Amino acid sequence: MKKIIILLITTFLLISHTILAQGTYDDTPSKKNDETKYNPVIIGSQIWMRDNLDLSTFQNGDRIPEVNDDVTWVTNGIIQKPASCYSESMTYFNGYGKLYNWYAANDARGICPEGWSVPDNKDWEQLINYLGGEKEAFSKLGDSKAWTKGTFNNSSGFTALPAGVRNESNDGKFSAKGYATMWWSSTPSDDEYGSAFHLNGYYTSFVRGDKYKRNGYSIRCIKK
Repeated sequence: MKKIIILLITTFLLISHTILAQGTYDDTPSKKNDETKYNPVIIGSQIWMRDNLDLSTFQNGDRIPEVNDDVTWVTNGIIQKPASCYSESMTYFNGYGKLYNWYAANDARGICPEGWSVPDNKDWEQLINYLGGEKEAFSKLGDSKAWTKGTFNNSSGFTALPAGVRNESNDGKFSAKGYATMWWSSTPSDDEYGSAFHLNGYYTSFVRGDKYKRNGYSIRCIKK
């Protein structure tokens, strides 16, 4: 009887240890800096990822700080420290990717998988021109099933989703989910602002703007 009890206790401890190990080991594709979950799409002479970036490490394996509370988000931006987050709504996890500040997007350790990079202004402008200009590109980029505003046909295959943004000027709070998205460019404007490209369902064009580097936007990598 004593041997049976010891055997049961030992088995329980082994199972518990295995479950704990599985619970703390994160090896899903969305958490690894690789390209296994990103289906490429060819648009003209460019190759883009079809999905927004959803990674938690830089190329060298360093963790990208995940920041959930508003105060820390703003603080990280002020001290020019990388930050990432998911949208505040659980329904935005799948396909929408993470939001990153400019310092994460353009960190020297590289945020895109090897062989990919954050597009610069020329890359984005080439995409816009190939699709026929700012107004024509608007309808060709988005997946209409996901947007509450705007008419899209996704003829480019880019499959833009309205992931929303996280604004430093709004005390680090989220906004625009369901009707807008912004992607970082690697091109800086100055010490405080970076370039970003904006798709908004309330408007009818895809445009560039100078935005606070402390804001949280999506990243769409391009093959280099």
